[in-house]
Amino acid sequence: MKIRFLGTAAAEGIPAMFCHCDNCERARKAGGRNIRTRFQTLIDGKLNIDFPADAYMHELAYGLNYADIRYYLFTHVHEDHYYPLDFNYIYHGLGHVAPDHPGYDVYGSEDILPGLQSLEHSGDMDYLRLHTLRPYETADVGGYQVTPLRSNHGTPNPYSYIISDGSRTILYLHDTGILPEASLSYLLDHGRHFDLVSYDCTGGNYEHLDYTSHLCFREIREYTQLFKEKALIDDHTVLVLNHFSHNSPDVNYDDRKVYEDLGYLMAYDGLELELR
Repeated sequence: MKIRFLGTAAAEGIPAMFCHCDNCERARKAGGRNIRTRFQTLIDGKLNIDFPADAYMHELAYGLNYADIRYYLFTHVHEDHYYPLDFNYIYHGLGHVAPDHPGYDVYGSEDILPGLQSLEHSGDMDYLRLHTLRPYETADVGGYQVTPLRSNHGTPNPYSYIISDGSRTILYLHDTGILPEASLSYLLDHGRHFDLVSYDCTGGNYEHLDYTSHLCFREIREYTQLFKEKALIDDHTVLVLNHFSHNSPDVNYDDRKVYEDLGYLMAYDGLELELR
């Protein structure tokens, strides 16, 4: 399984627009991996997770063609993860594919439906298929076994995901604060082993967050300890920190040592990992 992190920032990006904060000024000056675009991930070149306004830039930067990516999975409908307007370019006359193109399958909670149903039911869009996933019910998504977990976030039905290709399994904790009890119980009761965990680290190296819809590094360390105690992860599990906000400490790539010294990998835009 190959996982490529196309964008690794929260909604504002790093550097953020209209901002003179220290993190943004440092990122502008240093460039390179300190520049973070809005959040998107691609698995094996065929399962896309989330679709922000920066998706077109990711297509150009990483040599992608969304016409070749059939499966689209959404965590929630905040616009830095869900930008359905760009799906308009699937229309005949705007996007051109062969007549036998297999079409596109889009998956997520019922929240994704309103923004895409008008496209699905238009005459030119009969090959856009929408699929509603139910929490804690495993579904086949393009050959991957995907189990939605309820997240703690600011939309009606946000999901984190367990994703398995039958050989490797990842736990994708975005966007969420402390997990709802039902989701944590599901993880602990089912005893799955994870080869990679991607953590929401919007709060960076804070010890405490005043809001409940994201995680900070202290909370991540507590989850890691619990997951190890319950044998959900081990010393071979790749622990990735992701989805950084310029409003938090130690979120530029140049700050990575504070995390890597404790065994965590700080994601950056374009990072590709292969789980063997």
